[in-house]
Amino acid sequence: MLILLVWQLFRQQYHQGDARLIRWTQTSLMFFILTLSLTSSSIQAYLANNLQQMLGSDLVISHHQALTGAQLDKLQRHAQELSVSQLVNVTLTHDNHWQAVQLKAVDDHYPVQGTLQVAFETGGQGQSLSRGPKPGEIWVDSRLFTSLQLTFGQSLDMGHGKLRLTGLVQHEPDRLLEGHSVGCVRWCI
Repeated sequence: MLILLVWQLFRQQYHQGDARLIRWTQTSLMFFILTLSLTSSSIQAYLANNLQQMLGSDLVISHHQALTGAQLDKLQRHAQELSVSQLVNVTLTHDNHWQAVQLKAVDDHYPVQGTLQVAFETGGQGQSLSRGPKPGEIWVDSRLFTSLQLTFGQSLDMGHGKLRLTGLVQHEPDRLLEGHSVGCVRWCI
């Protein structure tokens, strides 16, 4: 009896404009949910296989102030390998061009896991490296290289010293944690 009543109400409302909109919305949502459920397993498998490469290490500690010596000692006792990096927001200028950047200073152990993809010539193929730039060198990404009209081998004044531009960073293993920022580009020194 209840099924018959539901069927009669459905037939009465089937050709009304509001009912068509509701059916269209429900069909679209069902299609979206079905597609999402079918693709979620492949996305989870991809992330499970590549998460360590994207994080750059097993554990990342982010802090807005420098760690004390005691904190660093405790970390070194518990870690197989430790790398310290620092991000600083600055604005750089070169020949009447300027760009807001996020300066990334790294130590000799960067990256702990994964590799950097770096090109050493304009339009060159990236090389996989398990180290950052050498002391006195600086690497930039292609957006900054283009916007400031930089050239390879060029010396850049930075504070009280000069850094030589030697590479274009194409991929960083820890970029996932730093997020995407439209106004910032990356320098590694």
